[in-house]
Amino acid sequence: MKVNDFSFRGRRAGRDAAMIGVLLVGSCATVSQASSVVAMSISTMADHAGQVIMGEVTSTRSYWAQNPKRIETEVTFAGVQYLKGRHSSATDTFTLVVPGGSIGRTSMRICCAPEFKVGERRILFLLPQYRTFPTVGLDQGAFQIIRDAEGIDRVYQSATTPVVGFDRDTFAVHGGRSARDVHQHLIDANGAIVRTVETEFTELPAIALGDFLKVVQPILDSSTDHQMKEPAGRRILVELIATTLKAAPGASTAAQPQSAVAPSQGRVAKQIVRTLDESTPRDTQKPVNETRQGGAQ
Repeated sequence: MKVNDFSFRGRRAGRDAAMIGVLLVGSCATVSQASSVVAMSISTMADHAGQVIMGEVTSTRSYWAQNPKRIETEVTFAGVQYLKGRHSSATDTFTLVVPGGSIGRTSMRICCAPEFKVGERRILFLLPQYRTFPTVGLDQGAFQIIRDAEGIDRVYQSATTPVVGFDRDTFAVHGGRSARDVHQHLIDANGAIVRTVETEFTELPAIALGDFLKVVQPILDSSTDHQMKEPAGRRILVELIATTLKAAPGASTAAQPQSAVAPSQGRVAKQIVRTLDESTPRDTQKPVNETRQGGAQ
């Protein structure tokens, strides 16, 4: 069976989704920002990706980061193979820092973004740099490899969503059923031969890893070369700075509660986002929550 030629097509409509959804469980506070996630073909994701890696998650470490205060998770991969963008200093281990994670009763989640667990085998399409999440198209650029009962490695978009193939435009076709006509000849009470047509549905298994790579690798080889000289999936660091704003001349603060008026003529904090030079050292945080293979989870 050709894995890139199907009689049905994958869903290609843009998926309305919240790009950023932060849930603080411990404090029962919710902060969210909505956007739209557009469906991407493998060809489009390949052009956006600086690197595409395949490897196993061996550890995760969640910690508090500052400016602004947030949870991040450091994910380590081992046995890494580079399907695209291997640079001269690349090794078979890869460390990726992603927004979100859990510390105690407090959790942060990015809507529609993948979450990583120790022992998972992943194929990741990584942006050269990111502001929201390092994988291209959030969960669209994160595939999972699961071995079935017969020992065959198969590819899923998530643990419960099999990738069964690709349509002609290289959009991934997700779990579904293939229909084919079944012809039966029946004899009615008068002896006439009646031909009926029924539809038989067959569950399609997830595509085998080897077949997946046969389709994807040539696309990656001909995609945009970002000439990576360091690992992809790097954060674009920002710094939040408090500054003093002067009150307008003649502005009155009499109607405001006393506690709301700063001593220095209406001094307030203004949030300024400034992109830092990549050479700026990253803040190091003491690990708060760690999960390692073979250890307690």
